Amino acid sequence: MKAHLMFKDKDFSLVEDISEQDGILINDLELDVLFNALSAGDKLIYSVARHACLSGLTTVEEIKFRQDILSDAIRYPEVIKNIYNLTGECIEMEKKTLNFGLFSNYPSSVLHSAINVLKFYFSNLKALRNMADRYITEFTSEGFVQFFSMLQKELDEGYLATVSGHLQLLKFHSGVLISARLGQGNSGTNYVLRRFPPARGNWLVRLFSPDLLFIPYISLLGMRMAPEH
Repeated sequence: MKAHLMFKDKDFSLVEDISEQDGILINDLELDVLFNALSAGDKLIYSVARHACLSGLTTVEEIKFRQDILSDAIRYPEVIKNIYNLTGECIEMEKKTLNFGLFSNYPSSVLHSAINVLKFYFSNLKALRNMADRYITEFTSEGFVQFFSMLQKELDEGYLATVSGHLQLLKFHSGVLISARLGQGNSGTNYVLRRFPPARGNWLVRLFSPDLLFIPYISLLGMRMAPEH
């Protein structure tokens, strides 16, 4: 998904380095004072403001596109802040997970940290979708109407239902089913996370079912035998 709030049909890049001439201009006009005031300590906003001011626009259409977006932002400042905060929270959550959760020595901790991140992302995605539904008819700029329409299309009910279903499966109420095969030196190899098969009769019937091949699997709740079709 691309916001496309700086340009109508292309991305706004922050990768390009500031040229020597740009550096001279910044010093001569003391533009850092302006950039710091605009960003209020936010490094991302500082970088965007600096690149936007120095890159400039070349057409009337581009200028009008941004001016219309700015008009919407001035009329609905709290909505803009909420959108920015939702995305910022996701970035901070990812950083915390990488710094603490995913470097754990315990597989169960890594798994649950990853699931918690997914749940957090999902909650924020739903919030973005709700904001799109709420404000798409109130914002008038082409950029924001396009942005909200994109959110409605990409985060439709089918997508949200699918993600919700996956998160339910990832609760692993019955344990974690992992198939494996014997490798060199009888070590485990080809580990694959599996779905539990649908229950068919009682456990005794399933145990002696001729169409099931039983292989060992490792569960976080202990060692079990798992069917593989």
